[in-house]
Order: sequence, then structure tokens, then C-alpha cells
Amino acid sequence: MKKIIQILIVFITVLGLVRCDIIDESERYIEMKRVPINKNILLMYFTDQRCVNCPEASILIKEMIQEYDGALISVSIHSYYGSFLPAMNLLTEQGTEYDAHFNKDKFHPIGSIDGQVAVRTEQWRANIRSRFEEFENTESPVGIELSTEYDPITGIYNIKSSITGYDDTNNLKLMLWVVESNIVSIQQTPNGINRDYVHNHIFRQAITDTWGNDISVEKGKIVEIEDSLVLDNEYDVENVTIIGFIYNSNTYEVYQTTEIHLIN
Repeated sequence: MKKIIQILIVFITVLGLVRCDIIDESERYIEMKRVPINKNILLMYFTDQRCVNCPEASILIKEMIQEYDGALISVSIHSYYGSFLPAMNLLTEQGTEYDAHFNKDKFHPIGSIDGQVAVRTEQWRANIRSRFEEFENTESPVGIELSTEYDPITGIYNIKSSITGYDDTNNLKLMLWVVESNIVSIQQTPNGINRDYVHNHIFRQAITDTWGNDISVEKGKIVEIEDSLVLDNEYDVENVTIIGFIYNSNTYEVYQTTEIHLIN
């Protein structure tokens, strides 16, 4: 039995090497002139616990978040491709649905920048910079701010989204996601299986419908929307944030994103 398990681990490792994108060191360190930050950018990072090169992609994301002073907001979305490791507890049906839509290449690591078709890691830096440059002399057509309040009697978190219209825009949807960091769980790495790997920015669930809720806001107006959340006992509230973003339901372009800790 032990021999069979060892063979399976080797097979999974080889599979991960074949299906994962390898990140060259030169792609992680590129000196560029700073770009004015007039909006936040959402990186939907599609990954899984079998992906050998995904830990390197996570390091790259951490570096870019620091470079853009937090204006780059990342969510790690784990999805299912038909084989698994024991205790792959970070998979979600919603995450797999998002992956099926944005990840046309069907491999990990890969990322969607502000709702665009997902691209490989070697394109992240240039595409993210280009997206920031689009708003160098303009602003997003909508803005969003979040606030939270906890009711200890009911155990319900009330989440208020304040959405401001800066331009006339149609086909808007509001998306609210529960994201958790500092999760210790199994991960395939270039050095083998790490059972104590620390996962960050993990998509847990949507508070809104899977593809968000329809909203409408006029130019110069502010719309406030309230949603509620009963937090799963599995989640560590100290490490939970809420990510909210507004996107176009026809093009999937993300207009604005924000993030707030569930508890202050």
C-alpha cells in the first residue's frame, strides 16, 4: 500500500509539472517607471493545490501588490480539473464556475485582470501596468466603498456597499466575495507536497449571487446597498476580508474594486 501511495505522489507531481506554467526569475523583477494610481485593479488568480508552480505565482502576486501599494487586489480561486490530492479543501463550485468562464487555456497558474480573459503569468506585469495606464488621466465610471457591522445577537454581519456614479454606465453588477488568508493546508510544490503551506487571499464564497446582483446608479448619485452574511464556522474571522467590485455584465470588465476586513 505504501508503495502504491508513493507511485501516486510521483504521478501527481509529474502531472503538475506538465500542466503548470513555470515562472522565469526574470519575469518577476522588472524595473519600471511608476504609474499614477487612479483605480484599483482586480486579479482573479486561478490555482489549485496540485499546481507545482502556483507557489511561485503567489510570490509574484505578493511582490506586485507591494509595488502598487495595495491598488492591486488579488483573489486566489481554486478550481477542480478531475484529479485531486487528499484534503483539497479549498475547492469551491463557484470558483470552478469562474475558472470555466475566464480560463480558456485550462491550466494553472493563470489570471484574469479586471475581468479580461485569463493570461499566463509572464503577461501579468505588462497587462496590469497597461490597465493602470488606461486610467492615468481619467477615473473609473463608478466607485465603491464597503463598511461592515456585526450583530452579536443574530450572528449576522451586515455589509453596506456605497456606490457612486461618476459617469453614465449601464449593465452594472455588484459582486461581494468572502476571502480568507493564513490558511494552512496541503500544496504541491517543486520540492514535493507541503502539508503546512500557508494559503492567502483564498476565495471562499460569494455573498451576492454567483455572478453578482444587478444595480443601477446615475451620474453624480450615490446608491447604498445592504447585504448580510452568516460566516461559516470553518473560517477564521480574524483573517477574513470582503472584496467588492462593480463590473459590466455584458463585457465582464471590472470598473472598480475595494477590500475591507470583516471586523475592524
